[in-house]
Amino acid sequence: MKNIKPFLRIIPEIILILIVIFYWQDAGLRNPVAPVLMGLLLMQLLLRRKTSGLIVSCIFLFLSLWMVLACLSDAMKIEEMNHKAWTFLFFGIGFLSLLGISSTLMFVKYVNQKELKNLQTN
Repeated sequence: MKNIKPFLRIIPEIILILIVIFYWQDAGLRNPVAPVLMGLLLMQLLLRRKTSGLIVSCIFLFLSLWMVLACLSDAMKIEEMNHKAWTFLFFGIGFLSLLGISSTLMFVKYVNQKELKNLQTN
């Protein structure tokens, strides 16, 4: 159980890194936003500072909420609910929900963090 405990603590960061990799691949390699997001996440994963953890999680939570609104805006423009529209809504909202949940878990983790040494030694 002790071997699994450190891994469980970084699951939100790992999920966010996978989402950024997917976004970077999907948007193209010349996208300037994806390397910045990846750098922020890797910095947080390596340093594990409370302040930067809260800032990074708030950035991703804001991006998640913004993209949910964009997804709903696009859904309102759909005139006919066919298979493509349902697929768009199902995967879009599901993907963005995973992003929001991971960001929220990361935020809660760093809000509740008492001592930095406890997190790094366990």
